[in-house]
Amino acid sequence: MKSDGILIPAIAVAAILLLAVPAVGVVVGMALASDRDGSSDQRDIYTYEDGDRTIRVILQTDLAFEKNSAINPNDVVVVKGSNQSIVRKQPRGGTDTLPVFRSESGGGLMTLPGGVLLALDPEWDEVKIEDFFSRNNIAADRISELGFLKNGFFVETAPGFPSLELANSLATKNGVVISSPNWWSEVTAK
Repeated sequence: MKSDGILIPAIAVAAILLLAVPAVGVVVGMALASDRDGSSDQRDIYTYEDGDRTIRVILQTDLAFEKNSAINPNDVVVVKGSNQSIVRKQPRGGTDTLPVFRSESGGGLMTLPGGVLLALDPEWDEVKIEDFFSRNNIAADRISELGFLKNGFFVETAPGFPSLELANSLATKNGVVISSPNWWSEVTAK
Protein backbone atom coordinates (compact mmCIF):
# COMPACT_ATOMS: atom_id res chain seq x y z
CA MET A 1 0.00 0.00 0.00
CA LYS A 2 1.46 3.34 -1.06
CA SER A 3 1.13 6.43 1.07
CA ASP A 4 1.65 10.04 -0.03
CA GLY A 5 4.74 11.84 1.21
CA ILE A 6 4.27 14.51 3.85
CA LEU A 7 6.48 17.24 5.22
CA ILE A 8 7.32 17.48 8.90
CA PRO A 9 9.29 20.21 10.63
CA ALA A 10 12.70 19.19 11.91
CA ILE A 11 11.88 20.66 15.30
CA ALA A 12 9.34 17.84 15.78
CA VAL A 13 12.07 15.22 15.66
CA ALA A 14 14.88 17.37 17.04
CA ALA A 15 14.73 15.83 20.52
CA ILE A 16 15.77 12.47 19.10
CA LEU A 17 18.17 13.75 16.46
CA LEU A 18 19.93 16.37 18.57
CA LEU A 19 20.60 13.94 21.36
CA ALA A 20 21.82 11.19 19.06
CA VAL A 21 23.63 12.86 16.17
CA PRO A 22 25.46 16.20 16.29
CA ALA A 23 24.98 18.22 13.14
CA VAL A 24 26.82 21.32 12.05
CA GLY A 25 26.92 22.96 8.68
CA VAL A 26 29.45 24.16 6.18
CA VAL A 27 28.41 25.44 2.75
CA VAL A 28 30.38 24.79 -0.41
CA GLY A 29 29.69 26.41 -3.75
CA MET A 30 29.14 24.91 -7.17
CA ALA A 31 30.07 21.35 -8.12
CA LEU A 32 29.56 19.01 -11.05
CA ALA A 33 27.08 16.16 -10.62
CA SER A 34 25.88 13.47 -13.00
CA ASP A 35 22.27 12.88 -13.95
CA ARG A 36 20.86 9.35 -13.94
CA ASP A 37 21.21 9.27 -17.72
CA GLY A 38 24.94 9.91 -17.39
CA SER A 39 24.90 13.47 -18.69
CA SER A 40 26.73 16.05 -16.68
CA ASP A 41 25.37 19.42 -15.65
CA GLN A 42 26.23 22.07 -13.11
CA ARG A 43 24.21 22.08 -9.90
CA ASP A 44 24.38 23.88 -6.58
CA ILE A 45 25.77 21.45 -4.02
CA TYR A 46 25.64 22.37 -0.33
CA THR A 47 27.11 20.41 2.55
CA TYR A 48 26.71 20.34 6.28
CA GLU A 49 28.44 18.23 8.90
CA ASP A 50 26.40 15.52 10.61
CA GLY A 51 28.62 14.17 13.36
CA ASP A 52 31.69 12.88 11.56
CA ARG A 53 29.94 12.71 8.16
CA THR A 54 29.61 15.42 5.55
CA ILE A 55 26.10 15.44 4.08
CA ARG A 56 25.75 16.76 0.55
CA VAL A 57 22.43 18.17 -0.60
CA ILE A 58 21.54 19.25 -4.13
CA LEU A 59 19.44 22.34 -4.75
CA GLN A 60 16.50 21.28 -6.92
CA THR A 61 16.21 24.34 -9.14
CA ASP A 62 13.11 22.95 -10.85
CA LEU A 63 11.16 22.66 -7.58
CA ALA A 64 9.81 25.14 -5.05
CA PHE A 65 8.05 24.94 -1.70
CA GLU A 66 5.14 27.34 -1.60
CA LYS A 67 1.76 28.08 -0.08
CA ASN A 68 -1.08 26.08 -1.56
CA SER A 69 -2.93 29.34 -2.23
CA ALA A 70 -0.09 30.40 -4.59
CA ILE A 71 -0.19 27.22 -6.69
CA ASN A 72 -1.52 27.87 -10.17
CA PRO A 73 -3.10 25.38 -12.60
CA ASN A 74 0.14 25.02 -14.61
CA ASP A 75 2.14 23.86 -11.55
CA VAL A 76 2.71 20.15 -11.05
CA VAL A 77 2.37 19.26 -7.36
CA VAL A 78 5.14 16.84 -6.38
CA VAL A 79 4.34 16.62 -2.64
CA LYS A 80 0.98 17.91 -1.36
CA GLY A 81 0.88 19.35 2.15
CA SER A 82 -2.05 20.73 4.10
CA ASN A 83 -0.94 24.40 3.78
CA GLN A 84 2.19 24.27 1.63
CA SER A 85 3.37 21.93 -1.11
CA ILE A 86 6.40 21.17 -3.24
CA VAL A 87 5.70 22.01 -6.87
CA ARG A 88 7.55 21.75 -10.15
CA LYS A 89 8.13 25.41 -10.94
CA GLN A 90 6.67 27.13 -13.95
CA PRO A 91 8.53 30.24 -15.12
CA ARG A 92 7.11 33.28 -13.30
CA GLY A 93 8.54 36.10 -11.27
CA GLY A 94 7.89 37.60 -7.89
CA THR A 95 6.52 34.55 -6.07
CA ASP A 96 7.36 33.87 -2.46
CA THR A 97 8.80 30.33 -2.57
CA LEU A 98 11.42 28.39 -0.61
CA PRO A 99 14.29 26.39 -2.09
CA VAL A 100 13.97 22.60 -2.26
CA PHE A 101 16.91 20.23 -1.79
CA ARG A 102 17.46 16.50 -2.10
CA SER A 103 20.15 14.50 -0.34
CA GLU A 104 22.85 13.45 -2.77
CA SER A 105 22.39 9.91 -1.44
CA GLY A 106 18.82 10.01 -2.80
CA GLY A 107 16.72 10.75 0.28
CA GLY A 108 13.46 12.67 0.36
CA LEU A 109 12.93 16.29 -0.55
CA MET A 110 13.84 18.95 2.04
CA THR A 111 13.33 22.68 2.48
CA LEU A 112 14.33 25.40 4.92
CA PRO A 113 11.34 27.00 6.69
CA GLY A 114 13.71 29.14 8.78
CA GLY A 115 15.57 28.78 12.02
CA VAL A 116 18.68 27.09 13.37
CA LEU A 117 18.86 24.32 15.95
CA LEU A 118 21.80 25.20 18.18
CA ALA A 119 23.43 23.38 21.10
CA LEU A 120 26.15 25.13 23.04
CA ASP A 121 28.67 23.66 25.47
CA PRO A 122 26.58 22.12 28.28
CA GLU A 123 29.09 23.44 30.83
CA TRP A 124 28.50 27.06 29.84
CA ASP A 125 26.65 29.28 32.29
CA GLU A 126 24.17 32.01 31.42
CA VAL A 127 26.88 34.69 31.17
CA LYS A 128 28.89 32.71 28.56
CA ILE A 129 25.72 31.96 26.61
CA GLU A 130 24.64 35.63 26.55
CA ASP A 131 28.18 36.63 25.51
CA PHE A 132 28.10 34.08 22.64
CA PHE A 133 24.81 35.43 21.29
CA SER A 134 25.98 39.03 21.69
CA ARG A 135 29.30 38.40 19.87
CA ASN A 136 27.38 36.78 17.02
CA ASN A 137 24.78 39.57 16.75
CA ILE A 138 21.85 37.35 17.67
CA ALA A 139 19.16 39.34 19.49
CA ALA A 140 17.44 37.81 22.51
CA ASP A 141 14.01 38.02 20.85
CA ARG A 142 15.20 35.55 18.16
CA ILE A 143 16.18 32.87 20.70
CA SER A 144 13.97 30.17 22.24
CA GLU A 145 15.26 27.53 24.64
CA LEU A 146 14.85 23.87 23.76
CA GLY A 147 13.71 22.41 27.06
CA PHE A 148 14.82 18.88 26.25
CA LEU A 149 18.52 19.77 25.74
CA LYS A 150 20.79 21.62 28.15
CA ASN A 151 21.98 24.82 26.45
CA GLY A 152 19.89 23.92 23.40
CA PHE A 153 18.26 26.76 21.47
CA PHE A 154 16.13 27.49 18.44
CA VAL A 155 17.33 30.68 16.73
CA GLU A 156 14.81 32.32 14.41
CA THR A 157 15.89 33.26 10.89
CA ALA A 158 14.11 34.15 7.71
CA PRO A 159 13.05 31.11 5.65
CA GLY A 160 15.35 29.70 2.98
CA PHE A 161 19.07 30.30 2.70
CA PRO A 162 19.41 32.55 5.80
CA SER A 163 18.84 29.44 7.93
CA LEU A 164 21.61 27.52 6.18
CA GLU A 165 23.96 30.51 6.21
CA LEU A 166 23.57 31.17 9.95
CA ALA A 167 23.94 27.48 10.85
CA ASN A 168 27.11 27.29 8.77
CA SER A 169 28.60 30.47 10.22
CA LEU A 170 27.98 29.32 13.81
CA ALA A 171 29.21 25.75 13.23
CA THR A 172 32.89 26.63 13.60
CA LYS A 173 32.52 28.89 16.64
CA ASN A 174 34.08 27.93 19.94
CA GLY A 175 31.57 26.25 22.25
CA VAL A 176 29.16 25.13 19.51
CA VAL A 177 28.25 21.46 19.82
CA ILE A 178 25.46 21.44 17.19
CA SER A 179 24.49 24.02 14.59
CA SER A 180 21.97 22.71 12.09
CA PRO A 181 19.53 24.39 9.76
CA ASN A 182 15.93 23.64 10.64
CA TRP A 183 15.07 21.27 7.80
CA TRP A 184 11.55 20.24 6.82
CA SER A 185 11.85 16.79 5.29
CA GLU A 186 9.57 14.66 3.18
CA VAL A 187 8.62 11.43 4.93
CA THR A 188 6.67 8.52 3.58
CA ALA A 189 4.52 6.41 5.87
CA LYS A 190 4.94 2.67 5.35
